[in-house]
Amino acid sequence: MSHQSRFNPRRLTHVNLVVDSLDRSTQFFHEVCGLTLEFQELATQASFFGTGNTHHDVALMARVRYNEVTKTQVVLSERPGLHHLAFEMDTEAELVDALAAPDEGQAKVGRLMDHQITKSAYLKDVDGNTVEF
Repeated sequence: MSHQSRFNPRRLTHVNLVVDSLDRSTQFFHEVCGLTLEFQELATQASFFGTGNTHHDVALMARVRYNEVTKTQVVLSERPGLHHLAFEMDTEAELVDALAAPDEGQAKVGRLMDHQITKSAYLKDVDGNTVEF
């Protein structure tokens, strides 16, 4: 089946999971799975793990976190599970070209983010799962 794709990533870069207990899940992925804890973002209650190939291969985000500024709880997701899959494009120019291409109603980009180390576009697949390029 020959088809010109809108996005043509070169590889899967990471999986981002929502977890009920960041501490318990961080311990599991480090001690049981053998992944290296690369860094943590305490403000967003996230842990990032690597296998030595990228800045992170697995990210964990707390499902419910406390916002120090508003003094309220923030619910990221109703249940633990997949937050998003992230794919890497060959170049930033390829990402820009994909964003400029007509989507033909297949997948509208929901948000764009500058993560300082990378720039990302997020969209939903046909089942509502988030995909990052």
